[in-house]
Amino acid sequence: VDIGFAPQRRLTAALALSGVAVLLCLVAATGWRRRIAVAATDAAAPTLVVPWEPTTQRRAVVGAVALVLGAVLFVDFVWALPAAVIGAALVVWRTPRWVSTSAWMGTGLLAVAVALEQLVQRYDAGTAWPANFESLHQPLVFCVVVMVIAGLAAEDEGR
Repeated sequence: VDIGFAPQRRLTAALALSGVAVLLCLVAATGWRRRIAVAATDAAAPTLVVPWEPTTQRRAVVGAVALVLGAVLFVDFVWALPAAVIGAALVVWRTPRWVSTSAWMGTGLLAVAVALEQLVQRYDAGTAWPANFESLHQPLVFCVVVMVIAGLAAEDEGR
């Protein structure tokens, strides 16, 4: 018995197309295309920056203000208080890379929370599936706002 239905065929085609796109990205990323010789320049070699290296006071203050505004604009007014606490820490210690790293860890914890809730509740698959995690949406968006703004505050001139 061979049972098939149209949505499955479209899904299979979409997955195949996605696979081809991934392969093309890998080809482009690994440089299987013709390499162009680049003349050596007098530019200094790149250096690694340790996460605890402080940024300028100006960047820390601008980052803290942007963090509070970003939380209010993109998440909710309630998230201004945690953003202000993180912003104050950013101004005092001036280490935006630690702030960004903490936001990455928060995002990972939220992903684990989604997985655990799915395992416990066994939500049905479907278009409404993301709505089951509405309570985790604002914390996740907050983490993204913190990552972006801390990353921008960490970029010093000349690097």
